[in-house]
Amino acid sequence: MNIWQKTAFLCLFILLLPILYLLFHLFAEESKAWQHITENLLGLYLQGSLVQLGSVLSLTLLWGVPSAWLVATTDFWGRRFFSWALLLPLSIPAYILSYTYSATLSYTGSIGIFLRQLNGGNFLDTGILSWQGAALMMSLALYPYLFGISKAVFEKQSAQALEAAWLLGKNRYQTFFQVALPLARPALVGGLFLVGMEVLNEYGTYKYFGVNTFTTGIFGAWAKFGDVTAAIRLAACLMLFVGLFILFERYQRGQVKVSDQRSVPLLRKKLNWGETLLAYLACGLPFFLGFLLPFVQIAVWFFHSFAQIWTDAFWVLMRNSVLLCLGASLLTVLVSLLLTYSQRLGSSGKKEGLFWGRSLIWLNRLANLGYAVPGAVIAIGVLAMFLAFDKGIKIFLATQGISIGFVFSGTILSLLLAYLIRFLAVAYQSVESGFEKINPHTQEAARLLGKNSLYTLGRVILPQLQPALRTALILVAIDVMKELPLTLILRPFNFDTLATKAYELADQEFVAEAAVPSLLIILLGLVPIVLLQKK
Repeated sequence: MNIWQKTAFLCLFILLLPILYLLFHLFAEESKAWQHITENLLGLYLQGSLVQLGSVLSLTLLWGVPSAWLVATTDFWGRRFFSWALLLPLSIPAYILSYTYSATLSYTGSIGIFLRQLNGGNFLDTGILSWQGAALMMSLALYPYLFGISKAVFEKQSAQALEAAWLLGKNRYQTFFQVALPLARPALVGGLFLVGMEVLNEYGTYKYFGVNTFTTGIFGAWAKFGDVTAAIRLAACLMLFVGLFILFERYQRGQVKVSDQRSVPLLRKKLNWGETLLAYLACGLPFFLGFLLPFVQIAVWFFHSFAQIWTDAFWVLMRNSVLLCLGASLLTVLVSLLLTYSQRLGSSGKKEGLFWGRSLIWLNRLANLGYAVPGAVIAIGVLAMFLAFDKGIKIFLATQGISIGFVFSGTILSLLLAYLIRFLAVAYQSVESGFEKINPHTQEAARLLGKNSLYTLGRVILPQLQPALRTALILVAIDVMKELPLTLILRPFNFDTLATKAYELADQEFVAEAAVPSLLIILLGLVPIVLLQKK
């Protein structure tokens, strides 16, 4: 085992340690807080999570799949615009979308005033502050996951299968439901899995709308009850829920085997005027509700509150966010590079090399599951682990007559480690795809010339990996910028980011003031979407 593999195994141990710590402390003594939660709240958390999961998945299917089918298989004026515009809601985090609609539909909101005028001056309660409203907000923020995947699948489907259905007398709608959807089922299940993971990770929307889920319960156990053990047990319950969801996704995907034989390209069907109107409704409504309306409202609030918010304190907020994003993205990309390169070097012909190489592959896959773990779970694991470390250090130093405070807990270090665990998969997939494009013979040629692995990495591989590394840096930085539950739990005292400040201002009903950090988050979130369209 070479030095690269030893370092990689050490990194993987550190990455997996918080989750292992959670599992180890599941069998700790029950506290009064945990007894109260199991007797009165656990059922509500389970019910809320299941209802939200089912509702959001159903709504994302409604928003994402028909629009993807129309953009991929038909031809109407504006189709090219919708092919990228329907991805734009990804730039607006769900919690920002939630407080924007809540304020806009309120008694003094712009839409609320308009509806009141239509209703003869009486306030029309839209019921947005409910579990139904929360599900709607989440679906509008997350349907682009399903739209992007569905669009790619529909565009790759063979024209032969669809034309065969038409020759058998099936109309366009029967072909869609009986042929196109079954063929796209594995990919759709994968898209729904991504949406489901985001639903289980969400905190800001459900806290703002008063919906009980496992994530809000974890925050409650930690912040209200002050019981880390109860938070750990709730995190374990959520992980069990996530594990069952992952198994269900794997089972569903394995039930259907689809052979992609695209021998004849799919020709887009021209729509008549009636079908064109329906296409505009199917594509325009999610774009309008998911991006255009909230973006315009936030922009209006931004210009109204800009002078009041844009102070020296806001520059500190910007500095915190930028430095945190840069540090987390650089660390995540460096670790991804280390793990990928170590795995590549581990493909030795020796039995020992094969054993360590295969072990590294499996541990890499395990570490990459962090993206499927809700941020609140990772945060509680890191927090509990560092609290134990600090307690041990404090006890040891007390025997030496030295008294200190926290060393790891409530520091940037704990926050960076949590970001690394959460977003490793984002950088790893990009770096790994970059390695796959590099001819392995170049590495072997450098070795034959007597160059060591470090020289080969710096002078041969890194120049070819630059596009993949840049993409990984940008994607991780944007994810860190938008991350809320993890940052709320682990941030140092009196340390705010754009995400936490936007959430806190909105939670205190300073909605217009929250537009300034929110608009910056949205504009930064547009960066990966623009890059995606250029590829």
